[in-house]
Amino acid sequence: MFLLQMVLGQIEDHRRTHQPINIPFFDVFLRHLCQGSSVEVKEDKCWEKVEVSSNPHRASKLTDHNPKTYWESNGSTGSHHITLHMHRGVLVRQLTLLVASEDSSYMPARVVVFGGDSTSCINTELNTVGTLVPTFTLLHILFVNVMPSASRVILLENLNRFWPIIQIRIKRCQQGGIDTRVRGVEVLGPKPTFWPLFREQLCRRTCLFYTIRAQAWSQDIAEDRRRLLQLCPRLNRVLRHEQNFADRFLPDDEAAQALGKTCWEALVSPLVQNITSPDSEGVSALGWLLDQYLEQRESSRNPLSRAASFASRVRRLCYLLVHVEPPPGLPPEPPARPFSKNSKGRERSPAPLPVLPSSSLRNITQCWLSVVQEQVGRFLAAAWRAPDFVPRYCKLYEHLQRAGSELFGPRAAFTLALHSGFSGALLQQSFLTAAHMSEQFARYIDQQIQGGLIGGAPGVEMLGQLQRHLEPIMVFSGLELATTFEHFYQ
Repeated sequence: MFLLQMVLGQIEDHRRTHQPINIPFFDVFLRHLCQGSSVEVKEDKCWEKVEVSSNPHRASKLTDHNPKTYWESNGSTGSHHITLHMHRGVLVRQLTLLVASEDSSYMPARVVVFGGDSTSCINTELNTVGTLVPTFTLLHILFVNVMPSASRVILLENLNRFWPIIQIRIKRCQQGGIDTRVRGVEVLGPKPTFWPLFREQLCRRTCLFYTIRAQAWSQDIAEDRRRLLQLCPRLNRVLRHEQNFADRFLPDDEAAQALGKTCWEALVSPLVQNITSPDSEGVSALGWLLDQYLEQRESSRNPLSRAASFASRVRRLCYLLVHVEPPPGLPPEPPARPFSKNSKGRERSPAPLPVLPSSSLRNITQCWLSVVQEQVGRFLAAAWRAPDFVPRYCKLYEHLQRAGSELFGPRAAFTLALHSGFSGALLQQSFLTAAHMSEQFARYIDQQIQGGLIGGAPGVEMLGQLQRHLEPIMVFSGLELATTFEHFYQ
């Protein structure tokens, strides 16, 4: 344990100071520390001891490999359990309960498995695919139902962390029986390794380090929104640093991805939450930045202008936050991705691109929706009486659609946010204003159709033009405004 703490301390100093780790054979040590073995071991090599809720003198029958012997409980319904004290570092690959249909009402019917760090704290339910489920109420508990004809019941598979205590609880017996009989318990696991313990400690320290950093950066941005532009290079430096560490020292993809996932959850997700949350004036930092981008978009076409540099930085930040690869020619430095192993001459398949957590993506799309709604609302208030209102409206739609594609790439979530932003702004108009706009839209579409017919444009070309004119108006779909539009068009 002292050696693990020393290694973790070196990693934390390296992260804080960016000074190289010059300990001889540090990478070799980490490789042996982290790498487990695919050799499977069974039963007594996985656990230290087995305890039962009653009749402890018969507990040995659970591990004697004799299907004719059994442990029989003695107690009230639902109080029976088997507790496994696991060897340190053993990840359970499979936990199986051996039963017999001939036991009739003594045969288990419903079983649930819990994990804990000690016998006094066994309150985390483990389901059959190895994920964790908090057990606040009975509604959250996932039972394993045992068929009356079963002989081997798989309770757990492929746990992704080490549990010192695993407890099997028999909650119900067949035919309403009170006591239970279990013919055996089998545990299949990998060779014991320190990797689960090291990973847990490494991820815990990494999470703490980057949580504090996320708070500091969020405070900087809250004091001055312009500092939001510094977020992209800051994040890239962090991700590149962790990627380099993973390439040099961590032995495989599992270790690298565990570290990368922790970095994103501790650093990126809180930052996204903070920069998309409205301040006292009702404007978020990211919303303000997107407004600035839209205002300067036309002037940014000159590649030598300050506006072009500003627009490029905003695009890089947005690409990084939604974590899509930028198209060639936009950001000169593509954002670092957490984390895949592809170094030291070892062949590895590309790591899948992590998906931004749904809550973070939802916050960013909601921010874009609000920006679009505000832009459209201002336009409608200023131009709804203008004779060229509809062409200008279509031009605004095209402007915001292209800007969204530049900022976030071709993602359906942001296309839906664009439509919702237009719909929200239209719904805020008074009845008379909406009726006037519907009439304008109907006249405009009719003019485009009549003009296409008179002009003799080829059918495919005319349909393409009509589709472009109709697309900005498709946001009426599902709104009461659509009925008014239909009325005027008829």
